[in-house]
Amino acid sequence: MTERLRRYLPAILILACGVFAFFLSYRQKELAPGEPERVERIARKKPQLSSVAKDTDTNIVETLSALPSGLEIEAFSSYHPNELILRFPTQESYATTINLVRRSPVRLLRQIDALRAVRLGYNEWQDMAVLLNSANISKLKPINSHPSVGRPIPGIGDKALAFKNSVNSWLGVTSDISQMGKGVKIAVIDTGVVPHAEIPSLYRSIEIEPFPGDLTMTHPHGTSVASLITGKGPGVIGLAPAARLISIRAIDESGSTDGFNIAAAILMAVDEGAQIINLSLGSASQTSLEKDAVEIALARGVVIVAGSGNDGQDRLLYPAAYPGVISVGALDAGGERMVFSNAGENLTITAPGYGIFAAAPGEKYLHFSGTSASAPIVTGALAAIMSDSSGRAVSAGEAVKVLLENADDIGLPGQDPEYGYGILNMNRVFTRTIPGILDAAITDVRLLNGGGGRIPTEIGVTVQNRGTATIINAELTVATAGGVSKKYVTLGTREIETFTSPLDANSGNAGPFQVDSSIILPASDHDITPDNNISRNIFSLPR
Repeated sequence: MTERLRRYLPAILILACGVFAFFLSYRQKELAPGEPERVERIARKKPQLSSVAKDTDTNIVETLSALPSGLEIEAFSSYHPNELILRFPTQESYATTINLVRRSPVRLLRQIDALRAVRLGYNEWQDMAVLLNSANISKLKPINSHPSVGRPIPGIGDKALAFKNSVNSWLGVTSDISQMGKGVKIAVIDTGVVPHAEIPSLYRSIEIEPFPGDLTMTHPHGTSVASLITGKGPGVIGLAPAARLISIRAIDESGSTDGFNIAAAILMAVDEGAQIINLSLGSASQTSLEKDAVEIALARGVVIVAGSGNDGQDRLLYPAAYPGVISVGALDAGGERMVFSNAGENLTITAPGYGIFAAAPGEKYLHFSGTSASAPIVTGALAAIMSDSSGRAVSAGEAVKVLLENADDIGLPGQDPEYGYGILNMNRVFTRTIPGILDAAITDVRLLNGGGGRIPTEIGVTVQNRGTATIINAELTVATAGGVSKKYVTLGTREIETFTSPLDANSGNAGPFQVDSSIILPASDHDITPDNNISRNIFSLPR
């Protein structure tokens, strides 16, 4: 061996080991049919089901109180024990701390350079305390609430109607959709998607959290979500069977995750070229990691779809609550909003979400309920609009506009907290360019306080033009025991308006009273869906 080779041999060995380690830690390729891909595994013990132990958070607070004044950073509790997530305000503090970690017993498990964030692991809290002190870190903000896959709350009741395998027909899909979504990349950030006869081969599969050794034991949520997007039948048919599906497993077998995993997954989806990201998960609190990752994706033109939440509250869960995210509520096959479906001022749209037939690992099936089911149906609808097999190319942003313009408005005109811009209607989407369609619909009937007092003085009837032609001189009739009111209505394409008629003062004297409303087109016109032209409502006046 020459003297020169002997001199450089250590450096060559170190470089070779580094390259080998890189390929061990990061491996990603296009999948062969049915092949589950393993990517970016984190070397750690099998995740435990509990969140961060309470005494860990106590130790954080006690340690910080003893630290000198120094660097202020954000910190988030990991849902794995003996881990801590840190986010740094500057690139310098980020790089400095990473260098300190490499010289300490604390382990660098994962980093997100775009967000200057790290996930750190430790055996003894004292090791972490020493690191924080060495980095001159004096302020952390522990956040203990973690995102999880949505679970509908109990108490749905016997009156809710399950969709089973009728979602597409309910939405008005009557033609062959096998090529819908072709070429559109959709990322499903969830518990992972495993091979199933109903789901086409994945375009990519990325692991942040490792799959179980037996794939049939994988949490079914991700596979069920994917089947509602790209299911190719015969049991489950999604609205975009030809789309390219990217599965990112960021949620473990308990159905739990944290803001770091979700942020990392969103940025991975963007890097993979996803045009739509489906997030059927939620948390009552937000993190800056997740928020900034969402903003990066939206700025790149990626559409994010998320379930509104399943705890029956009057506020959206995150990520559905972030501005710009398409938030989706759930309804049953009778068109009624589900009691578990979260409402909120920024709700975007409502879609099927109860008793839906979906795929599960091990070539099994289940009945899927919740806004977790509603979100992928909207995701599939957007992909179908973007690539509807007609040769027309529509951007993700334009697809959102088309989707909302052709939703069936429910309630008062415009967006409302219970239904958003309305209920998904794929028949209107697919026929939107066909001229001459006439479809008048009564969308809401309610009592109004026209004079501003406590006792209602008017009946408000909201009418929507759901066709592609102007409605001219349709007869709107409102009948109560006190009399009949008529007026003639003209509405342009997609217009919606509330018309009022006086409420007879004696209508409610004997208790509950009935209001019958109808909108009838002129005899020369044909309304394609006359069933939505009539409404019967029962009201009671306040005492």
